[in-house]
Amino acid sequence: MTYQEQKDAIKDKVVGVVNDVSDRASNVADKARSEGAAARREVYGAANDIADRARDAYNSIDADSMRKTINSSLDAIGKSLRVKVRERPLGALAVAAAIGLVFGVMSNR
Repeated sequence: MTYQEQKDAIKDKVVGVVNDVSDRASNVADKARSEGAAARREVYGAANDIADRARDAYNSIDADSMRKTINSSLDAIGKSLRVKVRERPLGALAVAAAIGLVFGVMSNR
């Protein structure tokens, strides 16, 4: 095999590796996007749950009972979010980045 043939073979292998890496990166990005959408739906569901529980606690007459209800609700939500983050770390990272971006844009105004 000549030097030029070896050079071309190496170049072809490098191009193949670059293409493989590009395809895998694209697959990871697609997966992160889909997990981000699923995580977003779960976060919205958790937010609705928080709102419902807060409304119930607010309507409660006893302040001590309200405090205990809010604390238990926040604990349950925290545990739920920790589980979701462990199950879908890329999706959680995407949601956190989106939230950070929104807060960043809002703070610049």
